[in-house]
Amino acid sequence: MGSSAKSSPSRTSVPNVASFSHNVTSTQKFSNILTSVGTPVAPGGFIAYYCDGTSWLLIGHEQGSPISFTTTWAGTVSNPSLGNGALTTQYYVIGTLVYFTIRLIAGSTTTFGSCSWTFTVPIALGNGNPAGSADFQDSSAGVEYAGNAHFNVATSIYCVEASAKVVLSSTQPFTWAVNDQLATTIWYQGS
Repeated sequence: MGSSAKSSPSRTSVPNVASFSHNVTSTQKFSNILTSVGTPVAPGGFIAYYCDGTSWLLIGHEQGSPISFTTTWAGTVSNPSLGNGALTTQYYVIGTLVYFTIRLIAGSTTTFGSCSWTFTVPIALGNGNPAGSADFQDSSAGVEYAGNAHFNVATSIYCVEASAKVVLSSTQPFTWAVNDQLATTIWYQGS
């Protein structure tokens, strides 16, 4: 039947898990990992680990259902205020890959701050090249704009309108008002 050598599982370290002393039992280690903030799991998800004798290593992780996240929507000069608008953010984790979505619908009492906007992410950016898309809808003009999402620091993103290459703000790519919408999605390697 061929070689009897065992192949080693992928050895990705478990994110955000405190180091364990050698006096902690395997059951205690596993319990600490499952309750770690860095390894979210919802119904339908799973986490698979391998212990190499000294540490636990993540070999598979699928979060299951989306997890809601409260982002901070900020302006570089003054902050916007959601008022009676709607801001929905959620994320999924598959291994160390994070899929994060934002949907903003401006209400009649939403204010838009000044200068460019940023949104915090649920898990900081790790290694790799993030890929993000964005869609901006000016409801009064009936115009839709395409764009991209980018990281400005490891913990927040900003959006750029694709054709004019302008950073999303209270006046870009249009002057924001009631019922205008933003939808963005970004895939990235979590820390």
